[in-house]
Amino acid sequence: MIQKIFIVMCCLLLVQISFGQIKINTNIGTTTMNTNSAFLDASSSPSWNNITNTNLAKGLVFPRVDLTTMANMAQAGTTGPTNNPNRFDGMLVYNTATGTSGIGLVAVKPGFYYYSNKSVTLNGGTWLAVVSKDAVVATSVVTKTASYVIVDSDSTVLCNATGGGFTVSLPDAAINSGKTFIISKTDTSDNALTFSPSLKFAEGVLVSVLNYTKTLKVQSDGTSWVVVN
Repeated sequence: MIQKIFIVMCCLLLVQISFGQIKINTNIGTTTMNTNSAFLDASSSPSWNNITNTNLAKGLVFPRVDLTTMANMAQAGTTGPTNNPNRFDGMLVYNTATGTSGIGLVAVKPGFYYYSNKSVTLNGGTWLAVVSKDAVVATSVVTKTASYVIVDSDSTVLCNATGGGFTVSLPDAAINSGKTFIISKTDTSDNALTFSPSLKFAEGVLVSVLNYTKTLKVQSDGTSWVVVN
């Protein structure tokens, strides 16, 4: 009886091992990855695909998710989240929406995000953007004498209203959380520089007009543009 049980267990183990290996397609002869450092190599195989049309080159499409409506991490069973609340750390998705994430309540816009959870609950983490090294860096200093809409690449906006007042429009604070700009009224006239939306100077204090020489550093808190200097 014991011998029969041993044989059955060996057979089950062999089946598990055979299904536990992951095949790759770098060449026709490759079978398993048990001796490789990579868990999975999804490289396109020229010998299989015989690509003559460059439009048929293979790419990897990541899961597309609306992070503004995803409010919970799905987890089957009841013990998983308790035993390992950080099991989704590093999960990578492509977000399709603009707004506030359902988990973590952070400002998101279309692009790649990964989940980072340092809490003791499954949904206590946050989504962090995957930023390219080639992403736009705000370094430019621009001088404006007429109404202007600030763009991502702007760092400092010098406003000369000698010829008449005008409006400086800031981007949506909700999708630019943490972003900073320096706005300076450089002329000495009392011509009004108008801000759209209004700037938050303190709790309950919003200012939309500046009519004297002053430099302001503003930062988005995810809801408003706050004066931080």
